[in-house]
Amino acid sequence: MPAMIELASAQRQRLIALEKANHIRQARAELKRQIACGERDVADVLLEPPTEVRTMTVAELLGCQRSWGNVRTLKALQSVPVSER
Repeated sequence: MPAMIELASAQRQRLIALEKANHIRQARAELKRQIACGERDVADVLLEPPTEVRTMTVAELLGCQRSWGNVRTLKALQSVPVSER
């Protein structure tokens, strides 16, 4: 019987982790859409990052902007003394 309880607990923990990861993915996707549409500014997000995006890289945020690809993002990051992460 204790093995069944441990299994149920492990499954519950897994579901909770999946729900949390899904919430973070959705929040990041929404933020990326807002940045791409010009509704949010990357500078504002960097100054006051929502909890869900605190582990995103600066490069990932910059790349969300319209007309910003990898080359432009890397050039911008190389021009300032800021870590990509």
